[in-house]
Amino acid sequence: MALFFELIDFRHSHHQSENRPINTQWARDSLFGDGFFTTGVIENHQLLNSEYHFDRLESGARSLLFENFDLEQIKNTLKESLKTIDKGILRLSVTRSQAERGYAVSKQTQISVKLVVTPWTSPLKQDCMAFFADTPVSVNPRLAGIKHLNRLDNVLAANECLQENSESIMCIDEQVVCGSRSNLFCLINNIWKTPELDLAGIEGITRARIIESMKKQDVQFAVTRVSQSDLLNSQAAFVCNSLLGIWPISQIEDKKLDANLARHLQSQLDFTR
Repeated sequence: MALFFELIDFRHSHHQSENRPINTQWARDSLFGDGFFTTGVIENHQLLNSEYHFDRLESGARSLLFENFDLEQIKNTLKESLKTIDKGILRLSVTRSQAERGYAVSKQTQISVKLVVTPWTSPLKQDCMAFFADTPVSVNPRLAGIKHLNRLDNVLAANECLQENSESIMCIDEQVVCGSRSNLFCLINNIWKTPELDLAGIEGITRARIIESMKKQDVQFAVTRVSQSDLLNSQAAFVCNSLLGIWPISQIEDKKLDANLARHLQSQLDFTR
C-alpha cells in the first residue's frame, strides 16, 4: 500500500502532497492521538543521526500496530524532499485515517506521513533553570519509550515554564522521569545517572547517543531510579534532546549546580548535536 505523504515547509510557505487518501473523514491523529513522530535537525540536505530517527519510527510502528508500514518508502521520499532543504528543523509524523468511526482500527486504513520543516533556530546560550512540574507523568508501560502523538502531559508541564531558559522536570510519585521536552542526566557520587523509562517517558535519541558515547569513553553511568531528593543532592545535571544537544542545568529549584561539570562531560565525550 502506498503511503500518503505531505510536505509543509514553513520556511517558504510551501505545501505539497502525493497519494492523497481516499477518505480523511476520520483522521486518527486529531481524534485519538493515534500515531508517532520524531523531530530532528537538517544540515546540508541531510537529517542528522538519521538512523536513530528511522529506528524510532520503526519501533513506534511496531508498538502501535501500524500494519503495512513502509520505512523504505519514507526514507526515499525524505531523501528527495531534502534535496531542496539545506537547513532547518524537521518534524516527521506518522498517523492513519479510515472511513469508519470508533477507537478500533479498521482493516482498511491509510497511513499518512507528514513532513513539517521550520526555520533553524540556534540553541539557547543560557544554562537551564529547572524546577519540578506540578503536572505528573501519566503511567502506561505499554506506551513507555514511544514518542507517540498524545503528549498532553508535556503540553501542561511546558506551560508551567515561565522563562525561555527554564525546563520543568516531570515525575511519578517523586521519582524523576524526564523534562517536558527532554531527557535528564545527573551526577551522583561521580556516576552519571539517567532515569529508567519503563513506566513513562520518551527514549530520546540524544539520550541513547550519550549512553553509547559513555560506554566508549568508559564514563561511569547508570540507568536507574532517580528521586527528586537524588536530583536536588546531585553534583551536576543536564537535560538533552536532538535540538538542544546537552543543556547544562545551573539550578534546580533553589539548589545551585555546577554546570561546568556537564560542559566537561560534553567535551570528554566530544559530543555534538
